[in-house]
Amino acid sequence: MCHVRVMVRWRFSGALWVLPATVLIVVGFLGQNYPSADPSPMSVGVYALWGQVVVVPVLAARAAWVAGRLRRAGWFARPWVRSPAAFALDEIWPLLACGVVAETAALATACAEFEAWVFPDPLPVAIAFLMIIVATLSGFALGRFVPTVVAAPVALGGWFVIGAFPPAMDPLWLRHLTGISDCCRVSEVLGWRVPVAVTSTYLGIGVLVAAVLAVGRVGRGRGGDSRPRVPAPAALGAAGAVCAGLIATGVGSVHELDFDPSVPRTGAMLCAPATADGRTVRVCVWPERRSTLTSAEQIVRTALIPLGRSDPSGLPSLITERETVDQASGERRFRTAPRPTDEQIASSIGSSVFPQITPRCSKIAEVAAADEHAEEGREPQDFSALYETQEDGALWWRVRVVSAAAGTKPTLETALELSAGTLPTGFAELWQMPPAKQSAWLRTAAEAVLACDPTRIPPEAAYHETAAGAR
Repeated sequence: MCHVRVMVRWRFSGALWVLPATVLIVVGFLGQNYPSADPSPMSVGVYALWGQVVVVPVLAARAAWVAGRLRRAGWFARPWVRSPAAFALDEIWPLLACGVVAETAALATACAEFEAWVFPDPLPVAIAFLMIIVATLSGFALGRFVPTVVAAPVALGGWFVIGAFPPAMDPLWLRHLTGISDCCRVSEVLGWRVPVAVTSTYLGIGVLVAAVLAVGRVGRGRGGDSRPRVPAPAALGAAGAVCAGLIATGVGSVHELDFDPSVPRTGAMLCAPATADGRTVRVCVWPERRSTLTSAEQIVRTALIPLGRSDPSGLPSLITERETVDQASGERRFRTAPRPTDEQIASSIGSSVFPQITPRCSKIAEVAAADEHAEEGREPQDFSALYETQEDGALWWRVRVVSAAAGTKPTLETALELSAGTLPTGFAELWQMPPAKQSAWLRTAAEAVLACDPTRIPPEAAYHETAAGAR
């Protein structure tokens, strides 16, 4: 008897075709994208969560169709023994099961895309299940009171808009209310703010949906009229207030963020000293990048340190994968692919030697660009020159380290290859300077970048203004 009831529910809900449809849709959707994060339990779960953008609209639309069919048959007009929520769950549990299977397929696809078969972090998986439940129940509630011809398209389009549109909208923090963006690189972890915002948003919607189901009971009116009674305004008002409060909590937790949901990772690292010519440069990586450490140490010892013989002051004291570094004390940050080749490691280490523009300096540049009365020497074009100077210095070291690691002569052709065929403004002029002038320019340019002061760009960098014609 139980088996018969289960099969009836599966047939009536349409789960027999919804199941393969949702699995094919989510696998195809995720297969068309490429994850930008590093493989980890969190990144696998977050990437699979993105697949719910195309799953929950289908579940919501089908739940609206189920509720509409029950409404037309007069089921909501009959005497009720169970609560409305229990009745709804009994009708749509096959659709919820479809959502669970689709999420499992999404996790498997994410592992395949990352080429890392790991057990996903439970946090994004739990958020995916919350989305499935809330979306399906909301579709059922909509179909209960609105004609199916309207309810199903609204549920389908509405949930797609909720999942897909915020990441393409301003302000940037809107995306954190309905999902989690790509996260995370090996040097990052997911911050607490975004999970709180996403959970609050969907819990708020869930409270409102539960209130509609609970207070929207119908009963037989005079003459057997089965039209629904008007939901209790007080109950809906209270649910609306709770919903607004929860969403406001989410907004409050993320309104200061940009597009990135992550925060810098902390914890112990694996380090090795690279020593040559009496100089030591420490190299540090995260524990899961243990295989990278040996190659990185060898490249620093055999390629980077010998390049600093003429000017040891240009060498960093520490090269690390940690996000937060003190550049003024000689610390530099480098990033590599999940399974990098020796050439990629050399390229990343070379790019990291020259100081990077700090977030604080970027904000100063943004303020200067927006200020019509910027101080003399700090006009927007000066900061553009500072960015160009940083690109020139980083590429200079990158070419030298990659060539030294490969045992080849550094050439302008190598620079073109490493920069995808487009050299930074003025790099050719820097490359053609005498070696002594190049070293002097690199020292002064590094000081200008560290100080975030465009007025300290060395005189040799005047080619920034005329490089277009020279190149």
